[in-house]
Amino acid sequence: MTRLNNIYFSLLDIQKTRSDESKKEKICSLINYVEQINKDVKNLRSNLEYPYLNESKIIHTLLEIQIQTRLMQVGEGKRFQEIAVHLFNIRVLAENALSSMNF
Repeated sequence: MTRLNNIYFSLLDIQKTRSDESKKEKICSLINYVEQINKDVKNLRSNLEYPYLNESKIIHTLLEIQIQTRLMQVGEGKRFQEIAVHLFNIRVLAENALSSMNF
């Protein structure tokens, strides 16, 4: 849950940032964070013998966010409008998961 919150707040921070260079740095930071989560999720899944519905939903959401992040990385020279679509998708995934758990 903390990971989803961190991703969500990173997205809000990216949205508020005006400078393109700062925005690019924050997006790279988000990508690195999500890549680290990939390693953590593998361990998390193997440790859950009987995952609860919420845990499964969080893991599924984190995996979906990883997919969006990888799509964002494909083609280094993407325009920001294309990257913005993936950032929006990540934000929607995080918001939906967080709101469905009533936190």
